[in-house]
Amino acid sequence: MNRPKQYAIDAAKEITIAAMSSTESSAPWMSDETVAEFFETVYKKVLEIAEDVHKTEG
Repeated sequence: MNRPKQYAIDAAKEITIAAMSSTESSAPWMSDETVAEFFETVYKKVLEIAEDVHKTEG
C-alpha cells in the first residue's frame, strides 16, 4: 500500500471515530451503512489531498 493511501485510511479512521464519539451529532446517523458511507467519503477526500501533496513533495 502506498503512503497516501495508508495516510488516508488512518486519517479517515480517526475522523470517523471522533465523529461517532461526539454525543451531539452521532446518534441520528450511526447506522452501519451511514458510518461506512461517512468513512468512505472522508477517505476519498483525504486520499485526494494526500496524493496532491505527495506529488508536490516527490
